[in-house]
Amino acid sequence: MYMGRENPSEVALYVYDCQYIEGSALYRALLGDDSDWNTTNQLLAMVADHLATANWFQTKDGQKGKNRPKQIPRPGVRDEEETTYGKGTSMSMDEAREWLGWK
Repeated sequence: MYMGRENPSEVALYVYDCQYIEGSALYRALLGDDSDWNTTNQLLAMVADHLATANWFQTKDGQKGKNRPKQIPRPGVRDEEETTYGKGTSMSMDEAREWLGWK
């Protein structure tokens, strides 16, 4: 069937996994506006943040440790301590097994 998978729930997980790639409809449906932030955009934001920090080090404020530049806001990050991934509700492992028909 699909790469040696015969159990319907394994096939469903395999298809789900294959469709969860950047730019796919499933990816956009799960992440919404956050799906525009692919790996390239994340890396570019990181480079811009590091350049801003490197430039800040050369200023008087940087030498005194004041007015550090803020990072470019990224989707899913509310503050430096808290990160969220995706949207929706979570379920317990028992609920997941039941939903997949493994019980």
